[in-house]
Parts: sequence; structure tokens; C-alpha cells
Amino acid sequence: MGERVLIAEEELPVSGWRALLYPGGEYWWMLYLFSPSGSPVICSVLKYTAESQLVIGGHRRRGEPGWPMGNVGTGRGGRAGWALAYGAVGAEGPPQVRFSHDRVLRHVVREAEPRLLGGAVWLAECAGDYDQVRVDTRRRSDIRLLL
Repeated sequence: MGERVLIAEEELPVSGWRALLYPGGEYWWMLYLFSPSGSPVICSVLKYTAESQLVIGGHRRRGEPGWPMGNVGTGRGGRAGWALAYGAVGAEGPPQVRFSHDRVLRHVVREAEPRLLGGAVWLAECAGDYDQVRVDTRRRSDIRLLL
């Protein structure tokens, strides 16, 4: 097997994840996502049927509360949460990406600008405690819970 040539690489500033895109074969790319804390996530991204992979996956880290008074007096605050989602870019270009946080009395929605990785994969992230991601193109929309 020959040496793989890296197509694109992106470091995500909020989550600290690193994304790499390699050629996988004639009909797909290989997406490698490395978290700062452990094992990589490896996904096949189809070149020609990208609409079926509008959202490939999503991850989140919940914020951890610090001392009730914040970092006043203790010098320690809680860890901030973040949300990350990724998918294939279809013929219509990068989608509109919105992260949401649903609670009984509060509904928070935040739009995120997707970053393109090699023109084939989009990556979006934002700081905050979000439960799901909604991805819209002109013809399709997809909602995915973040785990």
C-alpha cells in the first residue's frame, strides 16, 4: 500500500480537536478526528452522494460549574462547554449550522460558521452547553443530538 497524501488539516480552537482528510479510494475520503483526550474518530466520506451524509457526527463537552461565586476568591472557575459537528459538503455548498440548547423555560440557538476541510467536509464548533445541531441546505435539513 502506498503512502497516503494529506489533503487538508484543520485545528479547531474551541474544542481543541484536530481534523485530517486523506484520500480513501476512488469514491471516498477518510476523515480522521483527533480529540485532545484520546482515541481518534475515523469516518468514510462519500464523494458523490454527500447529501446522505449531511451530518456525519457531533460531540460535546458539558460545562462544569465552578465555585458558586465564580472565580472570585478561589481563583478557579468551571470548565466551559463546547459543541462540535461535522458532515459532508453537498453540491449546494456548505450548509447553515445552528447549535441549540433546549430546556423547559429556556431555548438557546446559536449559529456557527462552518469551516471547510478540503472542500469536501464541513466542521463547525461553538463554545457553550448545547444539546443538538441543526444543519440546513436549500433542499434538506437534518437534526442530530450531540453526545
